[in-house]
Amino acid sequence: MFNFVEKNKRVIQIFLGLIAITFMTWGIESYTRQKGGADTVATVNGLTISQREFDEELRRQQDQLRRMFGRNFDPAILDTPDSRRTLLESMISQRLIASEAARSHLAVSDEMLLDLIHSVPAFQSEGKFSKPQYELALRSQDPPMSPAQFEARLRYDLRLQQLGRAVADTAIAPRAVSDRLGALEAQKREVSEVRIPAQQFMSHVKLDDDKLTAYYEGHAEEFRTPERVRAEYALLSGDVLARLEPATDEEIKAAYEARAAQFKAKEQRRASHILVKTKEEADKILAEVKKNPKGFAELAKKNSTDSGSAEKGGDLGWFSGGMMVKPFEDAVFGMKKEGEIAGPVQSEFGYHVIRLTGIQAGKARSLEETKKELADEISRQKGARKFAESSQTFSDLAYEQPESLKPLADRFKLQLRSTPWIAKSANQELGPLDNPKLLAALFSPDAIKNKRNTDAIEVAPGTLVAARVVEHQPAAQRGFDEVKAEITDKLRRQ
Repeated sequence: MFNFVEKNKRVIQIFLGLIAITFMTWGIESYTRQKGGADTVATVNGLTISQREFDEELRRQQDQLRRMFGRNFDPAILDTPDSRRTLLESMISQRLIASEAARSHLAVSDEMLLDLIHSVPAFQSEGKFSKPQYELALRSQDPPMSPAQFEARLRYDLRLQQLGRAVADTAIAPRAVSDRLGALEAQKREVSEVRIPAQQFMSHVKLDDDKLTAYYEGHAEEFRTPERVRAEYALLSGDVLARLEPATDEEIKAAYEARAAQFKAKEQRRASHILVKTKEEADKILAEVKKNPKGFAELAKKNSTDSGSAEKGGDLGWFSGGMMVKPFEDAVFGMKKEGEIAGPVQSEFGYHVIRLTGIQAGKARSLEETKKELADEISRQKGARKFAESSQTFSDLAYEQPESLKPLADRFKLQLRSTPWIAKSANQELGPLDNPKLLAALFSPDAIKNKRNTDAIEVAPGTLVAARVVEHQPAAQRGFDEVKAEITDKLRRQ
């Protein structure tokens, strides 16, 4: 809030957007747990890097690349002496920055931290910060994250940003460089273009059968149909089982009553303030405000050092308990009615003269308002428990009755699904079947020749798939007549 947030709003929004969407931060545990020296791989100005932290960062990088490249990614790429050395050096560099930030006594206030978190769209519901949504978003990460861990990491990153800005702001650009950049900025160019599409020349290209045949014979691999199969499969997951066991009204009501406090919205207040550096200035402004309360906004615009709110007459908008620094918050929530003036109130930012402009009583969300949210959560929990109880039976049935998937489908009330043609090694959009172990099982001799069920294979956490080949086509060469039109079109375009 106040000066820092207003001046750096765009940078902070981009930074938080990246964090909220991807949560690709590393080593959070290292800032919230006690460090032991038994497995230290490096020490930087008293800050250690443990073997566990190093392994976690290596795994995080592997997971990120695996998400980008799918089955084509080989984790061994990062597991080389050079890669490990590069990773360690980057971690050492970060510790050096952290050490300097600590030495410089850089700090991030609770107010600033809360304001940033509340502005992240991923943590909002209907345009407002939602604590349940915030906690759910953190729990959904792999590994799950507690609010304390996320806030510790965010506070740490903001301190590093402060140091980076402090260094950057002291840089002095040579006059020659600034003059050159200014000249480039002022330049204008006028451009003309003529487009010559290749399409207009295609009708002039003459190709005889000899050229087409020569291309076909020289590029035979282009015209081979890979080995492929069509399959049917049964999928068991917590989500599937959750749909089969919806939450009852009694369960929803019991959950609501058990968590009633969670659904009670905090009281919110709206206030304006004038922030100055000294108590003498604050006393003088307070006297003027008491004489003419209607002039508060003009005084804020002229005198407040909080540039972000000064432009709005000192208005800080609506906020609840825990969002502002404590002295300021105590004063605002200690006032009894709208229009009341308080001050001077001292905080780490200076001296505040405060005007209360709105009171919004806390309101509990009703059972009806929370019904869908609770029903979804209860169903997910029931589905997860049912999956844990059923996964072994699912695996046993797939193995013990290998001639058909119907017993599996009937036992768990599952829908048997069919696939299009699947190639063994091609990159395809296969959803839950896009799993190397499952594809290898489908193309095994037993699955192809005997049409037996594959084993139940975990294709994702909490998701099992058993599949069975319905039809198989071996690799084959497409005939010249079948591909002649394709070759003609390709050579004409070339």
